[in-house]
Formats: sequence, structure tokens, C-alpha cells
Amino acid sequence: MNLNLWRKKLDEIDEKIIKLVASRIKVIPEIARFKKENDLARFDAEREKKIKEKISFLAGKEGVSPELAQKIIELLIAESHRIEREIIGK
Repeated sequence: MNLNLWRKKLDEIDEKIIKLVASRIKVIPEIARFKKENDLARFDAEREKKIKEKISFLAGKEGVSPELAQKIIELLIAESHRIEREIIGK
């Protein structure tokens, strides 16, 4: 395989990653509305802790740096908080 084909493969993977991120982000407003309608707390520290633990485990299992996985999930969680703040306001 030549370099251009490898790069094309990376481009395809990047596109899949963005589509998965978009799918995750699209769920957040629904969760926020549910929390708001049911007067639930916007932030759940225990849930976030479990997510981060699971991500570290999965990353290690897949041969991905757990530190990298943590950085990625922290960015996604931060974006989730931003969206929820817009909808819930707290």
C-alpha cells in the first residue's frame, strides 16, 4: 500500500469518528430535556467516574493509551455539560 492509500484509510476512519461523536452529541439534548422535565440533577459525579473507568478499561483492552482515551472522553463530557447548561440552565 502506498502513502496516499494509507492516508485515505485514515481519512475514512476520521470521518467515522466524527459521525460517532455527532451521534453522541445528538443524544445530549434529549437527556437534558428529560432531566429538566423530571427535576433531576444535571451533574452526576458517580456516573462520570464510571464512564471514565470504563473508557480506561476499554482503551487498555484495545491497545489504546488510557490517557488518550481519558482526554477524549473528558472533551466529550465537557461538551455534554455545555449543552445541558444551555437547556437546563443550572
